[in-house]
Amino acid sequence: MLKNYEGINAISEFLKQNDGYAIIIHISPDGDSIGSGLALYSALKLMDKQCTIVCQDRIPQTYSFLQYANEIITPDKAQKFETAIAVDCADVSRLGAANKIFEGAKNTLSIDHHGTNSMFAMHNEVHPYCAATGEIIFELVKTMLGFISSQIADCLYTAIMTDTGNFSFSNTNSNTFEVAAALMRFGANPSELNTLVYRNVPIAKTKLLGFALSTFELKHNEKIGISVVTQQDLQRYNAKGDDAEGIIDHIRDIESVEIAIFMRECQDGSYKVGLRSKGNNDVAALAQNFG
Repeated sequence: MLKNYEGINAISEFLKQNDGYAIIIHISPDGDSIGSGLALYSALKLMDKQCTIVCQDRIPQTYSFLQYANEIITPDKAQKFETAIAVDCADVSRLGAANKIFEGAKNTLSIDHHGTNSMFAMHNEVHPYCAATGEIIFELVKTMLGFISSQIADCLYTAIMTDTGNFSFSNTNSNTFEVAAALMRFGANPSELNTLVYRNVPIAKTKLLGFALSTFELKHNEKIGISVVTQQDLQRYNAKGDDAEGIIDHIRDIESVEIAIFMRECQDGSYKVGLRSKGNNDVAALAQNFG
């Protein structure tokens, strides 16, 4: 379903003929990076390949139901392999502490869908047309195995569902639905996955959302919505950093808001800033302007 299969075929042959892979998912992992990374990891295990899957940060409890989620380890516990594969990472900085593993690998691959990808790997398989990296991993796994297991289908459907806002964001296109339909045929259950991801919210996350929605500010004739959550706020509601996931979408949903900005204080005092838009506002360009 991708427009160009040459790169997918080349990666498939490489992964079949070699062994020893470190899959790296980005810092502050989301559903696409986790689902895509776990799908590739599961496929390599089915091929009896030596592999590991690494992330600097804790995986949100929301995604703990995915196959092998409990096998994602931190960089300090990972052994080095000849090949490192960055999944859903637009820039090397998104690897965090796992960058040491990436830099120390003999071969490096980047599989991503962001148009802003800096092409930091030796081989970069980047498809901006795809709404989620899960769409690219779908083609890769299908090419390698000739099939998609039901567990891998769950991982990839979750990846695509979350990165498209349950198929509602402007990045959703015909390819997205074609891949989702194929994943259903391979065993993904949309209703069950939707419930697990969106209808099973911890109390702490609900309270944090209530706080964020009661304290957000509107700027520039109410076209910009801004919400900030500090470490003190997280502690007040016994919430974790990943409990803030999704708040920005509620800010963007406000009628007058065209650009939503969400800022969350990290444990080291720095802030993670998220940007979302509706309409034709290019928040990716805004983010790049600030480095």
